[in-house]
Amino acid sequence: MRENIPIIDTTEYPTIDEMYYELMRLESYTEKAKKVVFPYVIKNGSSWYVDIYMFIKEQDSFERYIIAPNKKMSDEDEHKYINVYSEYEVCICQRLFDFFMREIEEFAPQLKVARYEFKMESIIHAYYASFRSGLLELLYKSDLGIIANHLSIMRDINLNASNLEDAFGMPIKLLRKFNTTLGAWEVLMHVQTREKAVKVYKRYNSLLNDIPLIEIFQWKYLCDCYDKEESVDKKILKDYGRLPVYFEDDDDNSEIVYSDYLEYRSDVMVIEKRVGHVFPRRIDLSDPSKAESICKMAQLYKEHGYELEQELVYMSYDLQEKYDYIDEDFIIAPPASVAQMIKEAFNLKNCLCSYVVPFISRETDILFMRKRTQPDKSYVVIEIRDGKLIQARGVCNSDICGKAMDSISIFCRERNIELEIA
Repeated sequence: MRENIPIIDTTEYPTIDEMYYELMRLESYTEKAKKVVFPYVIKNGSSWYVDIYMFIKEQDSFERYIIAPNKKMSDEDEHKYINVYSEYEVCICQRLFDFFMREIEEFAPQLKVARYEFKMESIIHAYYASFRSGLLELLYKSDLGIIANHLSIMRDINLNASNLEDAFGMPIKLLRKFNTTLGAWEVLMHVQTREKAVKVYKRYNSLLNDIPLIEIFQWKYLCDCYDKEESVDKKILKDYGRLPVYFEDDDDNSEIVYSDYLEYRSDVMVIEKRVGHVFPRRIDLSDPSKAESICKMAQLYKEHGYELEQELVYMSYDLQEKYDYIDEDFIIAPPASVAQMIKEAFNLKNCLCSYVVPFISRETDILFMRKRTQPDKSYVVIEIRDGKLIQARGVCNSDICGKAMDSISIFCRERNIELEIA
């Protein structure tokens, strides 16, 4: 039992020479991370230990930890050690990491320390393996470091099990699919969700063989299909895996975004049946406000697309007469349809979708600028309001210069439009 394992007393282990402290301090400031770790594997007669120094830039000081065979840190040191090494603001000295891996393999091969993409996990692995810490050691040896880092918040795990399948109550193949920070690892937190995961896995096993890690939206989609006793669309399942997802501290945010996205996909499919391709089936959810704007626009277009398009038809003659422009290099003209505006927004990766309603209600005017040699390719979007040029932007809202800006200046001068932008 862990309670009977001797506690490490760092004073029993000699510190490194004083000159190394200054060298570590100087080397720390060559790294961008706020905390830099320096691990030294020390041969101690027939035994070994790892002497770890972490330099904290904000405090301009070192913290020291020891890993020794068949001993554990104090609860306070272990808590600090694990929390620190779970932070992505920490990095390990690359020069010493290579030495660490070679020497730990030489002096303590029984630990079977693996190289991880997040190098701190190799040091955590070494610690838990050093005193036979049960499940944590098994998880790290199985390259399941992310699950290991969250083990303390998982409920009803069989901590006395001799293997991971018995501990979690699921096949190791399925367990591996949840070893991802941005994925569905929280499925492992409760016995009920783990039991459901096994049922879902059994039903859709063949589809999941090609998916190494189950992302959060994929899991929610699988559960929806399972609960409704529906078959899984493999293309949709893969689409959910490609979604860039970022959630802040709100645990409910993933559920909100998922439901919004389901509604968005439904709206898009209805629109496609009516008028063809307008909205992409996948959108980037890493910018919540932009994603929300797109979802709202899809809902609006599904419900009122016909009316919006008719209104633009009524406006088009006046807009063309007022704004149509052509010179040797460029064409400037109003949108031919609301669908064209929406496609332009995605082509140029901007927020043009949010301008559809203000444009239709004549609060502002939107124009497209194209190269004469490429009249069907998105290039620049221009906004004019109250007789003033408010903005002219290219892809990703980039500034306009050179010949394009010269043509815009001439266009404004000929139509008595005040040039507000530089």
